[in-house]
Amino acid sequence: MTASVDLELEACLKPWTTIKAPNLSEVRNDPIKGPANAYDRNVRRVWSLTIFPAVTINATHIIEKRTYEKRLEYRQKIRTGRITKEQFTAVVQAAIDRDANEREAILGAGGPAAAELLQNEARYGFGVLTAMLSRNLRHGADAWLSAQITGTWTAFEALAEEIWIAAVNAHPRGLAELSGAKRGGGEEKKIDLPDLQKYGYDLSTHMGTVLSRRYSFDRIEDVRRAYQEASFDGDATINEIITDRALDALSLTRHVIVHNGGIIDDQFLRRKSDLPPAILGDIGDPLPLTGPITSDLVSPVMQRGWDLISAVDSWLSAH
Repeated sequence: MTASVDLELEACLKPWTTIKAPNLSEVRNDPIKGPANAYDRNVRRVWSLTIFPAVTINATHIIEKRTYEKRLEYRQKIRTGRITKEQFTAVVQAAIDRDANEREAILGAGGPAAAELLQNEARYGFGVLTAMLSRNLRHGADAWLSAQITGTWTAFEALAEEIWIAAVNAHPRGLAELSGAKRGGGEEKKIDLPDLQKYGYDLSTHMGTVLSRRYSFDRIEDVRRAYQEASFDGDATINEIITDRALDALSLTRHVIVHNGGIIDDQFLRRKSDLPPAILGDIGDPLPLTGPITSDLVSPVMQRGWDLISAVDSWLSAH
């Protein structure tokens, strides 16, 4: 027998039951509403990706169940030809539609019944999925879990860049001076003539856009450098968010997935102090991605994205 991939329902759903997202309608500063809403949409994409297999399995199960039931109910008519294929298909579709309408009514009403329905659907879907994903289908499980990791990192790094740009554009005095802590001496601050011409020689609301080119926000080291050089008056909350080691763990794992096909290499292992022990292996081995491991990598970074929105929003309001 082949071993099943360890998905674990509760682990896969952990990010969506533990994360505390702010109410986006309460974001006070207009410049960061755009990045905040984009982050919300990107996180929802990861959520849809996470539950999509379970939803598909449940839908398939309902179709097969109703088709089987109607075949038993109409077996005499089918055998004698008293019901056409088109008529039988319509009967089955009507039964499926009734199921769908009942489901929508329960979910629309909310409350314990809706929560129980979703939990049961997820439990069944993930149960079937776990049983199906043997080593013969390991690449499918790996691709699904890897996409959750890369999707979450992309959402965070895009947010970190866009909200930094928005904050510096909105509050260039102090932030645009990049007078905070420098690493390696930093770069000489200069503005290219085409940028001056593009904005009519008025960069008062575009400094973040221009200065962001100094950094590669897809690298966690540059994200930290950008925020630390902008200073934000040494805001402790913002600094705590961008220095969280959970960002390193997800970034390193994402790098191995994208740049090394998910195969562990020496560069990855040299940073093992920044990684959860469960994801470590030998050089040349594939990353041992499971539901729990993926959740432990993804959950804290998603939360840090929401924390960053709240922290920058508060900073701008205070200044």
